[in-house]
Amino acid sequence: KEVLRSKYLLEILFLALAFLTAAAVFLLIVLLLPVVSGESWMFPMMIIGFGYALVYGSISIPVYLKFGVQKSRYISFILLVLSAGVYGVTFGFGMYLEFTASVIPLLIGVIAVSLVVFCLSYQVSKRIYEKKGF
Repeated sequence: KEVLRSKYLLEILFLALAFLTAAAVFLLIVLLLPVVSGESWMFPMMIIGFGYALVYGSISIPVYLKFGVQKSRYISFILLVLSAGVYGVTFGFGMYLEFTASVIPLLIGVIAVSLVVFCLSYQVSKRIYEKKGF
């Protein structure tokens, strides 16, 4: 069970590091290049991207445990393509919302769904791990 916890903890740590690095780079670009204005949509899209990456990782871990390395590569690739497509749709929807309404409900919804999927994924992975008797 410690191995399983470490996989999920590592996922969160890597995502947090990636988010903080992207935010720092974006901030540096805005500060150093006066031509680039601080786009108001950038940070909400980074948060949405964080949510989708969390869901992708949450689905990938149980898939890897269930099917093994070889089969999970193909499934993970398909999930990655689907995640990118859904992210693109959300990005477009987020851009539309910026002009028509508040983006806050979208952000709260994406983060809430991501956290629920993450928790469910941990429970599913725990069952798979127990069944396989690692």
